[in-house]
Amino acid sequence: DVFHAVAAEISAYRNSLIVETLKRGQSRGEVRSDADLQVATELLIGALMLDALYAPGPYQVRGIVAKTVDMLLRGLGNNPVDRDTTEATGDPV
Repeated sequence: DVFHAVAAEISAYRNSLIVETLKRGQSRGEVRSDADLQVATELLIGALMLDALYAPGPYQVRGIVAKTVDMLLRGLGNNPVDRDTTEATGDPV
């Protein structure tokens, strides 16, 4: 019970840091105002946890975080990607 209580408190604190960071991005116009910040937080944490559990080699948190954040910001950002072309990213969508 104590472990679960401590883990829940740490998770809540970590989540609030991520949400606050995304809110600052919204205030600067870098993150869409309609973005669901809680879902974005869960996507980020879930991707990192999955990688930590199943990565084939040594866990490289900085590289994974950078790649995951870049991907999330493509969806959260205020620079919409034209889904019908490859112009915005150079990659087929």
